[in-house]
Amino acid sequence: MRLQQYKRHVLTISEFFKNSVRRIEVHGGDHEQESVYKTICSNLHYRGFSNAPLRMHRICVLGPCASGRTTQCSMLSKRLGVVHVDLATLLREKQGEGKEEVPPEFVGDEEACALIGSRLRQTDCVRKGWVLDGFPKTRAQAEFLRQAHLWPSRVIQLQVADAVVETRASSRRVDPVTGIAYYTNPNSVAIRQRLIQCPHDQPEKVRVRVALFGENIQQVADSWKRVFSCVLADGQPEDVAAGVLERVSNPLQSEIAQDPNSGL
Repeated sequence: MRLQQYKRHVLTISEFFKNSVRRIEVHGGDHEQESVYKTICSNLHYRGFSNAPLRMHRICVLGPCASGRTTQCSMLSKRLGVVHVDLATLLREKQGEGKEEVPPEFVGDEEACALIGSRLRQTDCVRKGWVLDGFPKTRAQAEFLRQAHLWPSRVIQLQVADAVVETRASSRRVDPVTGIAYYTNPNSVAIRQRLIQCPHDQPEKVRVRVALFGENIQQVADSWKRVFSCVLADGQPEDVAAGVLERVSNPLQSEIAQDPNSGL
């Protein structure tokens, strides 16, 4: 009788919650209990389709110069529909044409925070969420996000060997018109002819910039321990992107630990 009642009602209930219901096959036996339990736990963290307002992705992607940050941020932006916010781009827009570009590492905290804060409060970032390209770089910048109630949901560091960074930076050329960086020759002859190497991409300058990043990254990581993770970024962009997306999509240990039966 009880089984008949269950079968009579379950289809209606499943249809009612079709946007969030998940079906788990259970074949019986004590040996499957742990597997079923883990599957249930993983589905509890799944965020299905809903018309209700949800917290948007707020992602910080960190790494030294030439680590592939901008490439990864661009890919995340397209994949998740979030706004790509690049401090270097904001600086170029503020400085205007004809002025020497200043690398973000050498910009004061106050100026950097003002630019980022203003951009993140614009409507598109509030509605769609954002991915921050190379911010925060210092503990003060990390604290600014906290004080401004702009808490990131994930902070991801791209780990790249110093030698790889130097090699990439030495081959990088920038289009002064668009600000786009190229590591290989573009197809357009017009673009190729106007490409230049930025002074701060020369080996001695790159070493200074990498050293600055190394001096500050641990303090930034300590500021956001619960949402901080690392991804090896020496490989191809597509492989790195898979690792980054995994960090963004999967529940954090701190989130799983909220389950008293998780063993964490």
